[in-house]
Amino acid sequence: MQKPAATMEQPPLDPSNHAGAEGGAQPGARRASRPSSSLAARIQRRLRRESPALPTHADADLNRVQLTGTLGSEPLLVNVGDHQVAFLALACTRQWTDPDGTPRHEITWISLRAWEERAEQCGRLLHHGDRVYVEGRLQLWSELRGGMSCLCHAVDLERIVLLAAGPRPDARGGG
Repeated sequence: MQKPAATMEQPPLDPSNHAGAEGGAQPGARRASRPSSSLAARIQRRLRRESPALPTHADADLNRVQLTGTLGSEPLLVNVGDHQVAFLALACTRQWTDPDGTPRHEITWISLRAWEERAEQCGRLLHHGDRVYVEGRLQLWSELRGGMSCLCHAVDLERIVLLAAGPRPDARGGG
């Protein structure tokens, strides 16, 4: 009859680690029948025995992008075949101070794409200057520009959250 598999909540007892398991053994005393090993080696053996199989390289791939920033323009809505696509530009800023005390500022522009219903929502609800949080997949491709091959990237949006509305022109047309 086989023993049930041990769970992480209730690990199996190891008599060599417990006082009294063999009639009052002292803490730190080792059993003569078991070769001595370090605590780290025992933990590694137990983890190998009890841990689920680690994912293979093919299972471990992840393509997830999470960004916050400010929209640099109004969403551009385009029909590509039968699909509606919204193109957006996101400005992610980084601020730091040089060792000599000079404040520095850097802006990284990221191209965003939203498809179908999400594209329609972006066109209707988002505007230049809005602070947003986005999640999506990084897409890379190459194209010819001016006779030269150019590597391009964009984030295909899976989620977008409006964090703060940017400045809006007033309703009377002023600006």
